[in-house]
Amino acid sequence: ISLAGQDGTLGTLATKYHYVYGKAYVTSVTDNTADATMEKMKSLLTVCKFSFVDKTTGNAIAIRSLTIGYGGSGSDADTYPQEATVAVSPSTPMADIHATGATGGSKVLTVSLTAAQGAVYVALLPTNGQRTFRFTVTDDSGNTYSGTAKATLTEGDYVVATGLKLTKN
Repeated sequence: ISLAGQDGTLGTLATKYHYVYGKAYVTSVTDNTADATMEKMKSLLTVCKFSFVDKTTGNAIAIRSLTIGYGGSGSDADTYPQEATVAVSPSTPMADIHATGATGGSKVLTVSLTAAQGAVYVALLPTNGQRTFRFTVTDDSGNTYSGTAKATLTEGDYVVATGLKLTKN
């Protein structure tokens, strides 16, 4: 699964980054036709809607680009997985199928927009508990703003995080 190349739009997110998983069971086969049943499908990522405001002025920030990295001081600070893997076998229960971020990367996740927008949509990996995220936003004038926020991201959820306060650099 690739997370790189997101453009911040809901349309692109829905067509290129909406990874789902489900198991189907064949119930009958006749000539060239197979009938199957599927209990349900589940989304493997978390969809987030972000908007930001200047911490000093309270004005909305028009987002031209957004970078996201893990915050804190751990080994993955200021990085975010560009890719994830999903380990699947025929005997793996659906509840045990999850996207796992590739480790060892040194890049942040960058979302580049074709035009500045007030809100941006991003597909992110679910977290194991609460994590700190570091955001850097660039506006149309080249100004940069940065800050952090804590969140627990659950697979399949839609998280609305609007009005996050960032400091102008």
